[in-house]
Parts: sequence; structure tokens; C-alpha cells
Amino acid sequence: MGDAINIEFTQGTPPQAQLYLRFEEGPTPVCDLVTLFSGGLDSLAAIVDQVHREGLRPVLVSHRSAPLIDSRQKNLVSLLRARFPSWSFPQVSIWVSRAGERAKEQSQRSRAFLYLSLATAVALELDLREVRICDNGVVSLNLPRSGQSMGTFATRSTHPVFLKKFETLIQHAFRTDLRVSNPFLFKTKPEVVAILQESSHADLIQEAVSCSRTEGMTRMQPHCGTCSQCVDRRFSTIAAGVERHDLGGRYQKDVFISPLKDGEERTHAENYCRFAIELASLTEDQFVLRYPEIQDVLLAIPGNTDQIARNLASLHARHSDAVLRVIREQTDLHWRDFLAGRLPDSCLMAMLGRREHLQDDRVAFARRLGGLLSRDIPKAFQSRPATKESHIQDVAEALLSVAMERLRREVPQLPFGAVTTRPDFADLEDPLFVEMKLVRSKAELRRITTEVTSRTLIYRQQGAYILFLIYDARHVIPDDQRFSRAIEQHGGVWVAISR
Repeated sequence: MGDAINIEFTQGTPPQAQLYLRFEEGPTPVCDLVTLFSGGLDSLAAIVDQVHREGLRPVLVSHRSAPLIDSRQKNLVSLLRARFPSWSFPQVSIWVSRAGERAKEQSQRSRAFLYLSLATAVALELDLREVRICDNGVVSLNLPRSGQSMGTFATRSTHPVFLKKFETLIQHAFRTDLRVSNPFLFKTKPEVVAILQESSHADLIQEAVSCSRTEGMTRMQPHCGTCSQCVDRRFSTIAAGVERHDLGGRYQKDVFISPLKDGEERTHAENYCRFAIELASLTEDQFVLRYPEIQDVLLAIPGNTDQIARNLASLHARHSDAVLRVIREQTDLHWRDFLAGRLPDSCLMAMLGRREHLQDDRVAFARRLGGLLSRDIPKAFQSRPATKESHIQDVAEALLSVAMERLRREVPQLPFGAVTTRPDFADLEDPLFVEMKLVRSKAELRRITTEVTSRTLIYRQQGAYILFLIYDARHVIPDDQRFSRAIEQHGGVWVAISR
């Protein structure tokens, strides 16, 4: 799963005042279970399913890190109470946010542990025996979608192995038989969305927010349209036939026809389609062999392992079918604009038309790394500027260590004439070399241009692709596009300029 986590317990001092749960609705109601409620589509569908079909009485536990998230969650809870007057939908909403400067840790390492810890505390306080955290199975397993998958940057909030280990920890620590489960493990996102349609509550879709970003979002456009959650949501609501409740205008960008920026925006869309296309070509047996990560999942889920493997293969086959169906529908919808050249070159429909999703994984990997490094490196130098390239390399190493452990620093050593050279970082499996350059003056820019040219010759002779990260905080480079084009004219070479 990308991480090894050790947990140590120490003797604590009880607070002077006893902490307790307080429900805004009044006295503690009689509940059946705890369900984590984020305000997204999966958790909304789970709660509707529990009340409408199962006749359960869930207490909702929410984490809120910003006032906007809090207001959206409360709005949905109010709507649920109006739809189901037989249940009060008690909610425990807990503020947990970072104060001060932005977090340097960008991975999703601790998110799942935080969420489930909050839910477990509520369950133990109310003497309940079940906690549900609901995500569709494709997101829960989160299989690597390309060679550029970024290790622990990928969420594992509902991964079966994590849920099993967390459940074991809680049962031993608190001597309880509390169960932690994800009832949507074998459902695709469109199948989860269909729950709202089948229960006649599909209109609630427009009130649920799935976007991973909150800054810059508005009430009329609460979704960015390009993060992985938005891409998945847009495909899924179209596949489920409920697009009228999830209009494209509610997204700041329409992933199908809006221009997508280099880096994360293009990568999320390309990977989503590439993954579905690859799945379509796999048999059940090939699926298990292609994704050895499945073996850990089989051990974490009780039951016949052969049948579970078939169920997981079927899950991903249905996901693939849904994605390809949406691509076909969108192609039919936009083909005239595509042929007439009215679509932006960087929109998803144009990229699929050029078959960019079939490119070598290293192409997307290099773009993803370039986006990650160019975005986050400047944050490390807000207070004190970088004075030498090793400073840039140190920051990059910290970022890459949590994103992709197989990238190694200053290897391999390559002979070139009478001298040897080494890239700053290298992925030796596919090979991709990463070089960092610091620009502070025009003289340095000339020297760097010469170095980049010579390194390109050396590294391409080794069959490696190359990413050059140019840190130009002083805006020495007069024309970014012209500078990049001169270097990228060599195949397999990319430039990311960071400020």
C-alpha cells in the first residue's frame, strides 16, 4: 500500500473537563450505526440507501476543514431530514484543520486514519458496533492507472487492507467487536449514483459536492471539473443517465471540451481514459496478473478468494464499459466541432482524437512530475531564496520521496568521453531522468542552456526520457514557450519552469 505505519501508545493525562458528544437536535437519539458523511455522492447515496432500503438509523460523522464544506454538509442534512421525516439524521461535525502556513505534506497518508478515528470515537461513545465508510470499489482499490502513479499521493481511505487493519487495531485497543466496513466495495460509481435514481432522490445529486478543491469554487460552480474526483463524477453521472442533475455548467471546466493545462489537469483526464481502455482488453485471469496488488485485497476480504477475484475483475470490467460508453456518447455529441477544429487542442476529446492516451506512460509521468515539482518547490523558498542547485534538489527529494520511492538521487553514473555524469534523479525501470537547474542571471541562463543541450545528448543515448526542472524565481527567462520549445524539439524531453 506504499506505507509502513507504526503506532505507539503512551499514557495520557485526562482533561480537567470531561468531553462529551452534543447533538444540535437535542438528546442523543437511538441509532443503529455510524456512517461517515463527506457531502459527496458516495456518502450521500450510502445514507439514502441505509434509510430508504435497509430501514436503518445512521448517525452521521463529518470532518470539516473549511466553513464552505460545513455549509454544504449541513444543507444536505437538512434536505435529507425533509425527505425522510421518520429519522432525524443526527450529525456530529468535527472541525479539524491546519492553522498557519500551508501544509508541506501533500500526500493522503493520514486522512483515512483521521476520518475513521472520529467515527470510531462516536461509535464507542454511543455503544454502537458498526462504522461504515462508503466509496465505490474502483476508488477503494485505486489500482495504479499508469507508470506515473504517485505512490502515497493516491488515497487509500477505503482500501480493504487498510479497513481490516484499522478494525483490528480498534478491536484490540478498546476490547470491542466494532466492525468497519465499506458496503460499496463491489459497486462502480455509476452503480452508486443509480441508488439515488432508483430511490427517486436523484435531484439531490446537484447538492452533493465531490471536488477535492475548495479555494476559488463558487455556489454556482462548486466543481473545478479537472481533479480526479470531478472527472470520475462527471463520467459517472453521465453513465448513470442523471446528467440533468449534474449539468456541465456546474463545473468550472468541462473536461470533455474545455482546454486542460499541462500537468495534473491533462494527466487526470488521460489516465482515467487510459485505465478504462486497458481494462477492456483484459480477461479475468489477465486482470489479476496485471494488477498483483489484488492479492493483498483477496486476503483482507472474507470469503472464497477465487470468487472475490472474479467479482473484482467484473467490477473493473463494468467500470471500463461505463467509461467507454461515455466516451462514445461524447464523441457523437462533439464530432462536428472536432472535425471543424472548433475544440481546443488540449481538451479531452481532442487528445483522445490524437490518441495521446496511447502514448508511452513516461510522457504522462514526466508531465505529472513536472507539474508536481514546479507547483510545490517555490513554497519551500518563500522565506529564504535558493542560492544553489543543491537546495532545489533537496526540496525535490523530499517531495519525490513521498510521491514515488523508485526515483533515486544521483544515479546512474554514465560515461561520456573522458568524463562521467549523473542525473539528479532517475527512475531506472522505465528510464526517466530528472535534472534541476537554478537560474539567477542571464549568464547562468546561457550556461544552463549549454548544459541542458549536452545532457540531452548523453541521456537520450541511454534511451532515457528527460525532464528538466528550471527554477527561475527572478524571471530571467524572457519567453517561457520559446525557451521550452528549443529544448523539447528533441523527442522524449520535457521542460517545467517553476517560480
